[in-house]
Formats: sequence, structure tokens, C-alpha cells
Amino acid sequence: MKIDCSLGEVVDKVTILDIKISSIQDPVKVKYCEEERAVLLTSLLENGFMNSTIEYYRRVLRLVNQQIWDDQEILRRIGTRDWTEYGKVAYLVIEKNDARFKLKRIVNELSSGEQLKEQKSYEHKTLIITFDTKDRKST
Repeated sequence: MKIDCSLGEVVDKVTILDIKISSIQDPVKVKYCEEERAVLLTSLLENGFMNSTIEYYRRVLRLVNQQIWDDQEILRRIGTRDWTEYGKVAYLVIEKNDARFKLKRIVNELSSGEQLKEQKSYEHKTLIITFDTKDRKST
């Protein structure tokens, strides 16, 4: 089955699969993630979207998605024990998802003739991203 989607969505999905491959312990689940990632990377390559600019944004999206993944793990650990802390972390996830949306939109603009574009119902914010990568793995 083939489904059309935006370049930004594909690049984002690859980064999420990267995170899953490095985080999931079940070898069967990892194998499925690796297979899906291979299909998406092949599609990017065959369509001429494997270049240094796309790679740069893939790395930035990977960092943002890793932060979202980590924050969601914190939310799972907090559960219903501390609603104040839960709310603070949940707000961070929302902010990082907004950054993720903006990055995917930038990637979409790199594709000439891109017709599929993700939309949000709320006002757009200015995107400013800073990374403290000393405690994070870079991929």
C-alpha cells in the first residue's frame, strides 16, 4: 500500500523510528521499526530527498522528537501522583510539538510542488530552538 504524505511527515517519521529502534527492548518490535524505516529511507533516496539540507533538518527533528519522547516517559512515571508537575511537563510537550510542526513545515518547503501541508487550528508562534546536547546522544 502506498499513501501520499508530505516530505516533512516522512522525515519526522524516520526520526521517530530511529528513537523507537534505540529505545524499544522487544526485538520483534525493533525489527518492524527497522523495516518501516528502511522503506521510508529508500523512498527518500529514490525521490532525491537525501541531501545535506534534509539531513540537517532530520537531525534537528530527531533532537526535538527525543525530547518529546523523554518528556512523555516522565509523564508516564508521574501518572496521577502529581498533577502540578504533570501539567508543567505536558505544557513542555505541547511547546516541543509546536516546534516539531514548524520544522516539518520548513522541510515541506524544501520540496518543490509540495501539495500536502499539515495545518493547525491555532495561531502560529515564532520558532526559536536551542539545544543543550551534552546529556543527549546525537544521531
